[in-house]
Order: sequence, then structure tokens, then C-alpha cells
Amino acid sequence: KKKKKKKNFIFYYKKKKKKKRKKVKNLSKLQIQKEIQKEKQIEVQNEYEQLKKDTQERHLRTTLAIAEHEKIEMEMATLEVEKIRLKKLQMFQEEEIANKNRKLKRIEDSAQRLKIQKEKEMEKQILIEKEELRMIEIEKQKQIELEKEKERQDQHKVAAAAAEEEEDIKKEGNENGKRTFRGGDAWWNKLDEDDPISMDPIAELRYPPFNLNCRSNAVKSWFDGRVLAHWIISTNCFIHPMTRETIS
Repeated sequence: KKKKKKKNFIFYYKKKKKKKRKKVKNLSKLQIQKEIQKEKQIEVQNEYEQLKKDTQERHLRTTLAIAEHEKIEMEMATLEVEKIRLKKLQMFQEEEIANKNRKLKRIEDSAQRLKIQKEKEMEKQILIEKEELRMIEIEKQKQIELEKEKERQDQHKVAAAAAEEEEDIKKEGNENGKRTFRGGDAWWNKLDEDDPISMDPIAELRYPPFNLNCRSNAVKSWFDGRVLAHWIISTNCFIHPMTRETIS
């Protein structure tokens, strides 16, 4: 069955071709020319349309390329402007930093100068104080030396006065025939008290003791007169040594 179908199809197809050829042969020459012209016109129109399309595409491409180029140029210009602005900002910041550093340096220099001036002033003050202290110490030493000399002079005077008194007492004792040292006739030899200043026993004195009464107490307080005089002169205080009362 398949083979029969194939044979019938091929036979039918061949018949059709033969019919077309016969028709073409029957067509006139004018019709053939018209058809050829139509075909040429169609081809021309197609070419024209294609050219239009090509030109349009080229125009679009060029416009797009120009727009992209302009965009790129604008971006480059903006980048350059930003670079210039950043450079200016950097320069301005650098100038501000430099000014701040200069101000800080000036402040530091002024502070150092003030420190140096203060140190110099302190050194001068210290030197002046040292000199004043040295002068005060010298004056104190001079005063101490003067006081020592006065004490020596007073001691010499007291010693001379005591020697004169002893001589006078000896003379009086020799004249009266009485003993001036520790013996039976010296009434102070019976006393058991000690001198409050020298802590020596009063009974061993070669001359009679000195009674320095107190206002508050009626008790007698015996002193070695020479030692008491020396103590009053050396201390320059007219005070009772025991009660600290003023001496009239």
C-alpha cells in the first residue's frame, strides 16, 4: 500500500509541473515583462527600506555614541572639578593645620620664656634669701659673740667682786678674831639646805648666805650670793629662781 501511495504522489506531482510549464509557455511576453518589473520594483523598495533601516540604525548608533561620549566628557569634567575642589580643601586644611601649628609654637615659646623668666626670678629670690639668711646668721653670730664677751666681762666683774668680798670678810674676821670658814662660830654651818642654783651645801660656804624671801611664802630661802648675782646678770631676769616671782 505504501508503495502504491508513493507512486501515485510522484505521478500527481509530475502532472502539476507539466501543467505549470504549459501555462508559462502560454503567457505572453508582456506579462512576463510586467512581472519582471514588479519584481525589480519590489527588490528596489526592499533595498530602499533596508538602506533606511541601516541609516536609521547608523544614526542611532552615532547619536548613542555621541551621547555616551558627552556623558563621559561630563563625568570627566565633574571628576576634574571634584579633584580641584578636593585639592583646594586639602590646601585649606593644610593651611589651617599650619596656622594651628604656628599658634601652638608661639604659645609654647611664650610659655618657655615665661618659665625661664620665672626660674630666673626664683633663682634671684633664692640668692637674695640666702644672702639675707647669711647676713642674719652673721648678725646672730656677732650678737652671740657680744653676749659671750658681756658674760665674760660680767663673770670677771662678779669674780672680782666676790674676791673683794672674801678679802673684806677675811679682814673683818681677822679683826674680830672670828673664823670665816666652816667652824663653830659660823652660824650657817648648822644649816642643812643646799643652794638651789649650784646644789652645793650652804654649810660649806666661807661667807654668810643671802636670804631671798618670797612674797607668797614666809619660809626663808638661802642662796649663795655670788652664784645668785652671776645667775641674775647672765640671764638678765630679775626673777626668783624657785617661785619665778619678780624681785623688788
